[in-house]
Amino acid sequence: MENALIGYSAQAAFLGWILGGAPTDTKPVDDQRIIHLFEGMKSRMGMNEVAISLRQSEKVGVARATGFDVGFGATYQITVSSRKFSVLSDEEISALIAHELFHIKHGDTIRLTFTLFITQLASTSLFVQYVSDFSKIAAVGGSLLGLGITLFGYSPAIEFQAEAATAKVLTEAEIRAYINYHGGGKEDSSNLLHPDSTQVVRMLKRELDSRHYEVTKGM
Repeated sequence: MENALIGYSAQAAFLGWILGGAPTDTKPVDDQRIIHLFEGMKSRMGMNEVAISLRQSEKVGVARATGFDVGFGATYQITVSSRKFSVLSDEEISALIAHELFHIKHGDTIRLTFTLFITQLASTSLFVQYVSDFSKIAAVGGSLLGLGITLFGYSPAIEFQAEAATAKVLTEAEIRAYINYHGGGKEDSSNLLHPDSTQVVRMLKRELDSRHYEVTKGM
């Protein structure tokens, strides 16, 4: 039991360090341009009835979707960096907001939280059960290994799925702007929790090509 608690605590600390924790300085977004684009994308995606709080913080990377529906009204929240958003075009902001909305629409925040929780329990239990020597070190190491595999394997897959779904709802102008966003060095390529920007750009270009092909085929 003691080793399980040690392993679980180590994972919780590691997870908080990797994800940066929940921003504590959030406040409502006051930029009317961002609010307008947010409401427009919610409407376009058929999510007008979903209660989502739009917040801003300087401790968030670019944007983040958090929260889940507890059955008594949504507790969803999208937190954006107003400083970084202020230098982006309307099309880039719309694409980023669509990405976060898809995380909420597809239940990604719940899936990832549940998966991480199960991984924490399973990896800690296995190492505590089968390793006797240096059990405390094994509990910590095994727990962190299991969590790392989940984070750096499962999380990029979820992110790429959201990117692909986002591409389907964007206009051609927004897709081109999103390609510029990913290919222009604005995306942090060192973030191992997200798919490689080059891979995302290829997918976005394929989406553009497929639309042009459909138009040509119909002529």
